[in-house]
Amino acid sequence: MTFNLSPAFARGPDRERTLAELVQREAPAVLSVQETWMKTRSASDGGGLFVSWPLRVLLEDSVGYALPRARPPETTIYRPVLGQVRLDSMRVHPLPPSGGSDPRSRYTRTFFTWQGRPAVLYNVHLHTVGTRPWDLPGTAASLARWRTFLRTYRAGALHRADQARRIHRHIEQETRPVLVTGDFNSTPHQWAYRHLLQGLRAAGGGATFPAGWPLVQIDHVLVGPEWRVGSATVPGLEATDFVSDHRPVVARVRWRDGYEE
Repeated sequence: MTFNLSPAFARGPDRERTLAELVQREAPAVLSVQETWMKTRSASDGGGLFVSWPLRVLLEDSVGYALPRARPPETTIYRPVLGQVRLDSMRVHPLPPSGGSDPRSRYTRTFFTWQGRPAVLYNVHLHTVGTRPWDLPGTAASLARWRTFLRTYRAGALHRADQARRIHRHIEQETRPVLVTGDFNSTPHQWAYRHLLQGLRAAGGGATFPAGWPLVQIDHVLVGPEWRVGSATVPGLEATDFVSDHRPVVARVRWRDGYEE
């Protein structure tokens, strides 16, 4: 399951209960989340961590998820992955243009074992589409506002392309079966998505954004050739109840018949 948990929506006891009930109902073995974060401490500080609000809900014993056992120290991680199964370790990788200094511009690789076979999961959140014309300062529509939007949209598309190239090169070097999840900020017909899809297959699912009236699918699950997709669904609004401005994608996968390490 992949879910962009926008912090602007995921607040309050009702949302906490809805989020917990949604995850418990879908019961994914592995859960990738975006737009929430955790900060790990150094070994000298006890090796603990601080987690943001949505993660605290998901890590409660009643919900039943845990973080990877090994995590990079002294790191803010914006693409955490949780599991009902044991997750062995997580690594964080920077992306252009600002991944060296901004933890929001990074992706994670989580190593785990499923039914006795090793695998790696990429959790990504590609660069934003940009500020929309109606969100720009001022109230009057103008050509200048649309020009500003087009400039930011073009810059965002170029950044997403750079990020997709970087991630795809890493995927090509993997020796473990690969899953890729996250908010691509790209629909299936756009270049960044199609570049990441090379060598993989899309699980599907349907439109995920905006949550109240989903028009496009920008949240995706991709699987390597070792996996078979049983189903992929997007829970309805009554299930998500505006926990986020995105809806999640839940993909049921299993090992492809005849696959061996």
